[in-house]
Amino acid sequence: MKYIYIILLSFMVNGLSAQKKVPEIQLLQINSEWNLKNDVPTRDLPSSYLAMRIQIDHATLENQGPAFRKNFAGKPLPIIVLKIKGKIRYQWTADLSFKLDVTEKEIIDVIDKFYTQ
Repeated sequence: MKYIYIILLSFMVNGLSAQKKVPEIQLLQINSEWNLKNDVPTRDLPSSYLAMRIQIDHATLENQGPAFRKNFAGKPLPIIVLKIKGKIRYQWTADLSFKLDVTEKEIIDVIDKFYTQ
């Protein structure tokens, strides 16, 4: 009986740790409060690739810590950061008009490069 409890406990621990797993693919859009009108609409961003769900997040600089703000200070916003398995792989940055024109196909093409390597 003791072994059954140990096995059940190990399944529960594995199940809980699997829920906290880093998403396979994440797109993080970073912008500033004053430039929200130039956000890239989420409908223009891919929500899945092959059988993987793409997690789409949004961050405004004003709501972040000083270290995060320092990393993106002086760069034209918005910025879209592509993370694959928790590592930053690519980023798209707006031009001096503070607008970012990126298509779903462009994002999928970049993701495809990292999965075909």
